[in-house]
Amino acid sequence: FAAQRQLRAELHCPEATTASARLTLCGMPEDVSAAQAEAEEIMRFYDLLPCEEEASILEVEGMTLKSLPARHRRRRKAPESAEGEKAGKMALLEATDGYHQPNAEVAQKITVPSTEEVRLYEYLDHTADVILHSWGKTLEEAFEQCCVCFFSYLTDLDTVSMLSSVEVQTTGHDLTDLLYHLLDEFLFSFSTEFVVCRRVEVFELDTENLKVSARGYGEKFDLQKHPQGTEIKAITMHQMKVLTPTNVTTEEGTMLRVESSMEGGQLRPDHPFECYVLVDI
Repeated sequence: FAAQRQLRAELHCPEATTASARLTLCGMPEDVSAAQAEAEEIMRFYDLLPCEEEASILEVEGMTLKSLPARHRRRRKAPESAEGEKAGKMALLEATDGYHQPNAEVAQKITVPSTEEVRLYEYLDHTADVILHSWGKTLEEAFEQCCVCFFSYLTDLDTVSMLSSVEVQTTGHDLTDLLYHLLDEFLFSFSTEFVVCRRVEVFELDTENLKVSARGYGEKFDLQKHPQGTEIKAITMHQMKVLTPTNVTTEEGTMLRVESSMEGGQLRPDHPFECYVLVDI
C-alpha cells in the first residue's frame, strides 16, 4: 500500500495492551490525506482497528446511559470458525504489493558503495565534551569520515549491518556551517528514525553554492544487537575547523593555512583535508 501510494509507513502494534494499532504515514500532505481513508480500511480488514459500531442507549430510573463502541482487543487465539476467513485474509496479504504483516522487518534493497571501507578519524579529549577529528584525500571524504566518526561514538559500527539508507541535504554560509548542518541532519535523523549509519557517502558537495547531499547506510539501533555507546546531545560550532591544503575555515572566518605545530597546522601525508567538530555529550 505504501509503495503504491509513494508514502513511507510505519505500523506500531502494542503487544500486551488492548490499545488499537497505530499507523504513521509520511509524505506530501495532499498524498497523506488522500491515502488516509484507504489505510483505515486496510487496518480494519486485518483487525488492527475497531469496526465502527452504533451506540446503544439505555434508560434506567430516568437516567439515560449511552454506550461507547466496543474497545478493540488483541485476540490471543483466533476462533476455530474463523479459519476460513483467516486463510482468505492471508491470501489477500500475499497478493497485495507493498503491504506486509505487522512487525515484520523487511530490508530495503540498497546499493552499498563499492569503495573500500575505511576509518579515518579519532576522538580528542575536551573538558566534559569530545572533539571529532576526521581527515581524507578529498573534502568529501573528510566530511564522510566526520559523519562516520559521529555514529561510531554512539555504538560499535562493526555490529551494524547496511540494510537501509538515510539521505540528507542541507546548505550553509561557509564550510564550517555546512559541516555543522550536515552533522545536525544526521543527528536529527537518528533521534527520530533511530537509524545508525556504518558508512556515509557524500555524493554532492558544491563549495561555491555551499550545498551538500549525503547518504548514510546502516540499520535501526537495537540494544540487543548494538552496544550502547555515549549519547551525543548536540553539534556545536565552538572550535570547529575545516582545513583544505591552502585554507583554514573557523567560526571566525577563512584564513591561509600556515605550517605550525598547532592542531591542523601540519599537512597529513595523502590526507590534506581535515575536520574538527566539538560535540556535546
